[in-house]
Amino acid sequence: MNTRFNLQNIKEVIMSYKGKNILLYLVFVVISFIFWLLLTLNNEVQKDYLVTINLTSVPDSVTIINDFTPAIRVNVKDKGSSFLKFSLGSNPSIKIDFNDYSDSNGKISVSSTELRSLLSEAFGSGVSIFNVNPDSIHLDYTTLPPKRVPVIVDAKIEPNYQYVVSGTIRPSIDSVDIYSDRNKLNEINKVYTYHFEERNLKDTLLRKVKLLSPKGVKIKPNKIDVTIPVEALITKQAVVPVITRGVPYGVNIITFPSKIGVSYLVPMSEYKENQNLMAEVYYNDLLLKPNKLKLYINQPNWIYGDITLNTDSVEYIIEQNK
Repeated sequence: MNTRFNLQNIKEVIMSYKGKNILLYLVFVVISFIFWLLLTLNNEVQKDYLVTINLTSVPDSVTIINDFTPAIRVNVKDKGSSFLKFSLGSNPSIKIDFNDYSDSNGKISVSSTELRSLLSEAFGSGVSIFNVNPDSIHLDYTTLPPKRVPVIVDAKIEPNYQYVVSGTIRPSIDSVDIYSDRNKLNEINKVYTYHFEERNLKDTLLRKVKLLSPKGVKIKPNKIDVTIPVEALITKQAVVPVITRGVPYGVNIITFPSKIGVSYLVPMSEYKENQNLMAEVYYNDLLLKPNKLKLYINQPNWIYGDITLNTDSVEYIIEQNK
């Protein structure tokens, strides 16, 4: 019942004087659009198109080495009606058959003349082609199996003050496949990332990095993730023994004190570990007949600086063993 009522209302609106005027106006708009469309389609227009390239009939054993962009930019001129199908959603494209344009030496070549002929087929024989970029296509390929080579991260990393790179800078994968001709496969034994730098790091960083591909070589994958482990340094205090070095046989040096306090910086993850630090004195220093022996700290590679001793020297006595 409501539907019948609504239809009756719509009919009354259309049949009214105002409704008839609106309907007449819409009819004229549609007729004007049709005339405009016919005139436009009959006029010559010049347009740019991005033409898709479909490389077909490529054997499974073939790997294209170049970074192939499957599209070219083309500037064409013709009547608007010639481009109607592209305006309605169909994209221009051409097919390059591997068997037609490849040679036996790892090359695929489509000359400027051949490329324009393919474009003419795609747009229609009456089209005028003014500009093609690129104007020809040249690709390298290989049928050889890939070679697995290690990845080397080329980076300069500077953590912020009192932070440290706490471990190895790790690529997400340690090796990649490279594709090329036999000579290059024999020559290349590793690949590098593009050089990158990071400064003032305060936390572990995950960064995507592209691999540096030598000319004529394809790398799969060509990008990797690199993890840079960073953590804060904190101060740790410890009591370490004083060790004598270079003491000749029959001589004994006793230091006072025999242990000293030290403070130093360590990563938070290593705070509870024993760092095995030792303070050292050297017998050769006795030749200077000092009142005290100077203390040295054995500094392993993991020490991150700011080592402080609570004293820089110790007293001593010399004993002769009988």
